[in-house]
Amino acid sequence: MHSSLSPIFNKLQKSMVELLEDIKDQPDSVLNEVPSRGGWSILQVVYHIVLVEEASLAYMKKKLSFGDDIPKAGFKAWFRSVYLKVFFVLPVKIKAPAIISVENMPAEIRFWEVLKKWKDVRLETEEFLDQMPDHLLKTELFKHALVGKMTPKSMLQFFHLHFARHRKQLNRILKEVRYVV
Repeated sequence: MHSSLSPIFNKLQKSMVELLEDIKDQPDSVLNEVPSRGGWSILQVVYHIVLVEEASLAYMKKKLSFGDDIPKAGFKAWFRSVYLKVFFVLPVKIKAPAIISVENMPAEIRFWEVLKKWKDVRLETEEFLDQMPDHLLKTELFKHALVGKMTPKSMLQFFHLHFARHRKQLNRILKEVRYVV
């Protein structure tokens, strides 16, 4: 993996491990409990994070299946990544795209199934980034549903921002549900 990507990817891995350590000893019944005010259960949030990462990787792979003549990222791609960072700082709720929304989310999810899927997606992402030629680092290979095309590094930064935002949500849910200590 290129040296500009590995610190972000490693930070993502560490965040994932920390979250999974926090919830691994909980029964699926607790992890599937929907908060009283509505919304997603703990496992639905985690599953959503996994689906976002999986869909992003699938997009890049599909784009490369047409050849690696991808437009260079310029000012617009940089601006989109900055805009996305600002957007994640604001307390604005973003509606998830239909493919990864609660309506398409299983009501009951098993922890170990989500864990396996997440590990598989992360391994596939790592392998993809390991094999990605350096000339693709500065291209518009990734497309975010809200802001548009950005670089692979911006994708990893988005993953980090997305995870951090949902981690706050998970912390709120963990306080409310019958979390077993």
